[in-house]
Amino acid sequence: MPESPWSAFFRRNRPSLIRLAMFIGVTLVVALPTGGTRALAVMSFLFWIGAMVSAVTATVRRELLHGAPNLTRWDESLFLLLLGLLTGFAVPT
Repeated sequence: MPESPWSAFFRRNRPSLIRLAMFIGVTLVVALPTGGTRALAVMSFLFWIGAMVSAVTATVRRELLHGAPNLTRWDESLFLLLLGLLTGFAVPT
């Protein structure tokens, strides 16, 4: 029986998905005890910092920006930046 596209995707990108899940979990553990609207601001900041660290790591490792067969740290950086922007928009002024 052939492998389904989703299971092939998860098999190829397992390290990247684990890194993202661990970073999101650590961000939640650090930000949620601050409470209230401050937690969203802390989460936004930590996601932004994670995106920058991931982009620097991708630059140092000279990972492909386009045409990679699996997820790269550039993709992780983009996802974390998107999460940072979304949580930042939710912060009341």
